[in-house]
Amino acid sequence: PGVDSQLYQITQAPDPQELARRFLVKVEGDRILVLLDLADQDTAFLQDYDVQVDSQYGTKVQAFVPINRLCELASTDQVVAIVRLDKDITQ
Repeated sequence: PGVDSQLYQITQAPDPQELARRFLVKVEGDRILVLLDLADQDTAFLQDYDVQVDSQYGTKVQAFVPINRLCELASTDQVVAIVRLDKDITQ
């Protein structure tokens, strides 16, 4: 529900890493770089989903999320949306 359509396609692909690269999404191992829009600034729960936080600005978090956990993470009350990262939010 809260996952960008291209990210959802990646989660359903036979080769998610390859599709992520074709969509120009940064991939590190089994994780992809996304922008998390959180309900509040608390990020402690993200460790339960094996998320590696890269940077944070308020409720916006740039993070590497395991592809197979994206939909599960999006369905939590703490996450408003997960979208493709078009540019680094720290720039």
